[in-house]
Amino acid sequence: MSRTIGPWALAAVLCAAAAVTSLDYSFHPGESTLLARRGFHDGIINATANAPERYRVLIPVMVEGPIRLFARVMPYEQAFDRAYAIFYFLAMVSMLWALHTYLTEWFTDDQALVGVLLVACTIRITIRQHDWAPGSYLEPGFFSIALLLILRDRRWWFALLVAVASLSRETGVFLVLLYVATAPIGWRSLRTAIAYLAVSGAVFVGVRLVQGDAERYWTLGRVLATNLSQPWLAAFNVTVLLGAIWLFAVLGFARAPLFARRAAAVIPIYAGAIVVWGIWWEVRLLMPLYPLVLPLALSYLFSPLAMAPHKGAPYAPA
Repeated sequence: MSRTIGPWALAAVLCAAAAVTSLDYSFHPGESTLLARRGFHDGIINATANAPERYRVLIPVMVEGPIRLFARVMPYEQAFDRAYAIFYFLAMVSMLWALHTYLTEWFTDDQALVGVLLVACTIRITIRQHDWAPGSYLEPGFFSIALLLILRDRRWWFALLVAVASLSRETGVFLVLLYVATAPIGWRSLRTAIAYLAVSGAVFVGVRLVQGDAERYWTLGRVLATNLSQPWLAAFNVTVLLGAIWLFAVLGFARAPLFARRAAAVIPIYAGAIVVWGIWWEVRLLMPLYPLVLPLALSYLFSPLAMAPHKGAPYAPA
């Protein structure tokens, strides 16, 4: 018999899957890293941080209120660490939930859960070798929700998501590329894509006007020199991030739903941006690829279902 996983049961599973990793990331990186995180946060709130961190305002603004509330009954350092611990836990759970919801467009609940729990098992590698990157744990959820909104043709909600994601990190513009890659071909889609790009650009410019000019620590030369210093560490981290799922994605591409194959066109563009501007061994930067890679990999392991129809959605099943 086919059974669905109830929302409370799914929430319990995902909370258990995210709890240990989020708590480790929150409290066990060492005092020097915790001190650096407080400095990054304060630098963004006070507009004194270097670029591009100064312009990633979404999460510090969200968490500043709880920090001040907790600081009324405990020392500031404890308030900071505990407020961010709550954020990391909720971010990881919501990321897994959004990913599961998207995967169930093509796969049964339990098949989707296989992919989600694989992510939960390997996400531990993403919390290593960096000081502070809260936005990385929202990005996969943004990508999953963006794909769902495209499927359902929720254009105004998608525009809002683009704005919110662009306040978190510059990678919000990749949501626009997802729309371009997957939307039906036509003038209406072109006009909509231009509007989304304008939203992302307005946020990009606006936050820089508000926060002011900032010096950039990570120049292209410094990024390249850092990456060439430990290429084997980068190769190891990328491999263990998803293990055989990378291979399964290649093998399952031909069987994957058309929408998932079209979305996968963004993978080389995103990966190219990471090669140029990212630190290669910080595989947290590859987490937004979860909803792009997993449907391909699961299509190798299972037979994808026809997409459940959504009222008003213009996308036919593969």
